[in-house]
Amino acid sequence: MAMRKFTRAELGRYDGKNGAPAYIAYQGRVYDVSTSFLWQEGKHQVLHHAGVDLTDALALAPHGADLLERFPVIGVLDGVHFSFGANRTQANEFAATTTPSRPTATSGKPT
Repeated sequence: MAMRKFTRAELGRYDGKNGAPAYIAYQGRVYDVSTSFLWQEGKHQVLHHAGVDLTDALALAPHGADLLERFPVIGVLDGVHFSFGANRTQANEFAATTTPSRPTATSGKPT
């Protein structure tokens, strides 16, 4: 059975507001998180909103993508090519190596 394809615009309609279901995308898959008390009114931890691709945000979350296994995959995000090789550790290592240096208090030069 073919999975439903969502454009980003279509996904945006499932924002969990005004009785709409709450869908999120992660690595090209669209999940229905409507049943989760953590996604009430389409918001999660005041930081994230339903109806969008959260791949980048989840890479830096304090939990892994394995939590999404609790929710049904209801479709795929159209035009997204993804790899399951990326993980939170790699994302954190990348963030640590790309943090801009700041001037020190004594020298005024970047560290």
